[in-house]
Amino acid sequence: MPRSAYDPLMGLLDRLIGAANRAEQAKTSAELHVFRDRRFERAEELAATGSTGEAVVTGIRRRLNDGTTETQVRLEWRAPEARAGALRFGDDLAPVIRLGATVRVRTDGDTVALDVAAMAGRLGGWTDPGRRSRKVPEQGVDDRSLDARVLSRLRKWPAETAVVVSVEQARVLGMPSQDWDVVVQRADGARATIHRDHVPPYVRWYVHPGAEIPVAIDPKDATRAQGDWPRLAEERAVDGGRWGDPPPEGSLAAG
Repeated sequence: MPRSAYDPLMGLLDRLIGAANRAEQAKTSAELHVFRDRRFERAEELAATGSTGEAVVTGIRRRLNDGTTETQVRLEWRAPEARAGALRFGDDLAPVIRLGATVRVRTDGDTVALDVAAMAGRLGGWTDPGRRSRKVPEQGVDDRSLDARVLSRLRKWPAETAVVVSVEQARVLGMPSQDWDVVVQRADGARATIHRDHVPPYVRWYVHPGAEIPVAIDPKDATRAQGDWPRLAEERAVDGGRWGDPPPEGSLAAG
């Protein structure tokens, strides 16, 4: 092809490619804007403008979804009739969001969001009001996001109650991880360790020295234990509590 014909052709191709890139960028920006509006901005608007009140956490459901943990929280309140709604979060939760506890909310009909501004002093920097979940989970704790090995231990190992002696954050290459070593003392005085376990955020309020927690003990090695975190959450739900309560001293929530 002659050089004189080649140059205009390449210029045209460059302009077409540039236009396509700009169109794709605009499309992507628009999609992200719509996605952001739908999942976050509506919750943030409700958290700022909805009717103020309090609700009780009556259910927590956790599932793995494409390698990440998805958490749904059931809330119940009166306005003035009894209502129930749900919020969706990721893996993490503010420790005040625990089964049986009361939290500050903003509501509009059956739609609810956490009133993060009102609870700012007790959320440890938490700013997510939650995204609306159309499906409201059942009452209680239904956590299938736990490691398969953990679920197997809870099914197969004998269950008992033990007292927490110490908790220490596990480290990887010298850096703190999201796992914990929890040493417990059994009824006979022997000690066992829950080793490098991801303690779910919904029970970190209750894991501290001196606390009684349900565990399962390895029948082949009595020094190995596994915390039964869903059972702990349901057992302690009767304690109630409010969002303004300080976390127990030495607990994972306090840390």
